[in-house]
Amino acid sequence: MKTSGNINRLLGFVLVAILGSFSGVAYSYIFKPTENEFHLWSYKCKAIYAGTPIGAAMLFTKSIPITEAKKWRQIGELNGGAWHYCAGLIHFYRGKKEINRFKRDRHYTEAFKEISFSYQRLRPNSKMRSEIVTALAEVERARGNYVKAQEHLSRILKRAPGYARAYIVSAFIYRDKKDLNSAKKVLMNGLTDVEDIPAELYYVLGLVMLELKDIKEAKKYAALAYKKGYPLPWLKNKLKEFPDK
Repeated sequence: MKTSGNINRLLGFVLVAILGSFSGVAYSYIFKPTENEFHLWSYKCKAIYAGTPIGAAMLFTKSIPITEAKKWRQIGELNGGAWHYCAGLIHFYRGKKEINRFKRDRHYTEAFKEISFSYQRLRPNSKMRSEIVTALAEVERARGNYVKAQEHLSRILKRAPGYARAYIVSAFIYRDKKDLNSAKKVLMNGLTDVEDIPAELYYVLGLVMLELKDIKEAKKYAALAYKKGYPLPWLKNKLKEFPDK
């Protein structure tokens, strides 16, 4: 009986060791977004998640065809286990809306871990490199690690100068630091380098121009943002306080 007890104990230790060795890899397989959070994801992340075992079991992933889920799961595998990146985005979202500082920091830490998992496993030619690295920079910004965030963004802007989101995040970091001229400069570079300029880049440039008290330019870029369908009305309403002369 004593020998049997020792064997069971040994098997228990072995099982714990095995599970521990796979905990990092399998983390997103047990990640469960709410249905609302699922719909915050891009189609890409929805389909990647639907291709995981835990995702396939969720009722709200049934809108993703099985063939699409399999296809995107394979793409995720080629891009650092991108389901980790997608899980990190939800943790980041949870952190941004959390009022309690300790809970917020915990979400940001989880976001950093998940996105880093994919980032560290990216292949040199990964098609998702720009978005994953930029997301990591956004998390670093939220945690106050501005230098590290800008290092990530600088690498992306050298490697993929047409990636608009990197310019926007870099500008927000300069704005956080009250360096509005540098924020303006990086956004103006974005106007030159980005082929299809998104509404958000125009909006942020309009916001920076307003804060620089260049109302004419602020109105110009705000108009371009809203023409492209930017949804938040704050800048448009604020600029109504400055009638044309």
